[in-house]
Amino acid sequence: IRYIKSTLDQMGVTYKDDGSAYGWLLKDLESGPKDGDQWDLIILAAEDKNGIKANFFDSTMLAIDQGTSVILEVYYLDGTHQSSASGLLNQCGLEYENNWIRIPPSRAVLFPLSPDNPILQQPNSGLGFSSTTEFWWDPNGIIDYDIGDLMKLSSDSKATLLIGATANTPSFHGSSTVCMDGKLILQTISSHVLTYDNMSPLWENYIYHALRTRYNNLN
Repeated sequence: IRYIKSTLDQMGVTYKDDGSAYGWLLKDLESGPKDGDQWDLIILAAEDKNGIKANFFDSTMLAIDQGTSVILEVYYLDGTHQSSASGLLNQCGLEYENNWIRIPPSRAVLFPLSPDNPILQQPNSGLGFSSTTEFWWDPNGIIDYDIGDLMKLSSDSKATLLIGATANTPSFHGSSTVCMDGKLILQTISSHVLTYDNMSPLWENYIYHALRTRYNNLN
């Protein structure tokens, strides 16, 4: 199940889906929906770990500079935080903390770090992050169970950690962040670590607030 596409379908919003067609994606990022226009929201999500580990970071910063909201799901910052992702992390006010790998599903529970933040309250409240899956789990240990990466706030950060691996740590162990005045929502763990019923309401909140930020900036 493609979590994000299914959530968009449930919401009834109009969108263009490039799936895993990387060439289409690059063309759409470059050209926009129509000549001279910008996208309202761009979602770049590496849901398939067998897919391309692409450099979405430059495209993300360019889109934000042009006024577009962006939601980025990426689980491989452990290999890019000192190179292609460094500029984005600096602008977001984040620092790479740890590679969350070889964590069994029983220990992959997540916690709200800013429970009163509107992104965790609207339009869905009472979100839970405890229903884990074995989607990427290999009990034989042959395939590494790479959940993603944990982030921490830099010393002068204006970002907000939304969700993380340890309760009551609002500055550390984050797996989801909002920054750049709400224009970027960055999730650094794979959505499929949790069940669709856990993640779809969160993704709906992400999308709702990213679009609201875009429209507020247009007014």
